Amino acid sequence: MKKLLVLRGNPRKEGATEALANLVVKGAIDAGGTVEDISLPDLDIKSCLGCFECWLNDGTCVIKDDIAKIFAAIDRCDVILFATPLYHFSMSSYVKILLERLLPLVTNRIVEDAYAFSINAPRNTVMHGKPVALLSVAGLYDTKVFGGLVETFKLIAEGHGATFAGKLLRPEAFLLQFPELARQKIAEIETGAINAGRELVTEGIISQTNEDFVSQAIMPNASRMIAYSGIYWEYAKIHGSYGEAQHYAVLHDAKLVLMELARTFDPVAGKDARFDILFEIIDKGDKFLLSVKDGVCTIGTPTDAKPSLTITSDNETLTKSFLKEMSIRAAISSGQMKLTGRTDIFMKLGKYFTAAS
Repeated sequence: MKKLLVLRGNPRKEGATEALANLVVKGAIDAGGTVEDISLPDLDIKSCLGCFECWLNDGTCVIKDDIAKIFAAIDRCDVILFATPLYHFSMSSYVKILLERLLPLVTNRIVEDAYAFSINAPRNTVMHGKPVALLSVAGLYDTKVFGGLVETFKLIAEGHGATFAGKLLRPEAFLLQFPELARQKIAEIETGAINAGRELVTEGIISQTNEDFVSQAIMPNASRMIAYSGIYWEYAKIHGSYGEAQHYAVLHDAKLVLMELARTFDPVAGKDARFDILFEIIDKGDKFLLSVKDGVCTIGTPTDAKPSLTITSDNETLTKSFLKEMSIRAAISSGQMKLTGRTDIFMKLGKYFTAAS
């Protein structure tokens, strides 16, 4: 069984990088492996001076800090996992500084490896032949945003005579804290990370299957993710990017709840239905138009046309009612929610939308 070294470059301990790396560690330990877990932001590792003194002596760096602890940990391990959030299409500064400080592990002598790739000859076998894997998260939709980062780590591995063992890339990372939006997919993502940890300590590689599990899309398209991101950051200005208050506020946003309602539309049950419902959120000044026509449901901004039904409510009452956290009947009878127009449509929502049944 192999020993896994996890080098974490995330400064925030409540974020998605930390959460996914924890799952990898869990998988490695569950499989019987051992883990050495190092948080780079907690160490004193200074930037490389570019003085090349390490190339002019026995490989000793002139900077006296914690880099020797990293070299020793790399020497002790069998597999290395770098974990970093994606910062502007690259890695965090903590990881970047560490990679620069790996210079003493190679010499000034240039050689060609087995693939005719010119590298500086490794000084010793500290990293030689060891699998190097990458874990990274981002708030954008497509995995192609990780392209430059992945290529960098492939080069780092090859340049040190190591092997690239695979990658765990998680776009839409902010959505991981909202499992209510996609329970099955997020469960698969978490399982993929745990299984990747098992693979690293047993086989020294991450399978394509688990790479795909972790990187799968949560939202059905980029437009939906962009809308959710806007809602998320709107409340992050008030509550911060993580925590119970932020979690509650996002899931109880009228736009998000209505988007989720529209997503549960049954085109078979609603193939002959045709109506427009105007939602007026009085405390936020927002208006949303839910339209059903020819078996298709859309949610957007109001038009000049008169809606079939207008539902007027404050944000809290609307979202709690549709999330079944309070009685819709009580909200209407108390006047907190007002219906104007074809109330028969409201009574049939459960027929057309599974979330309202």
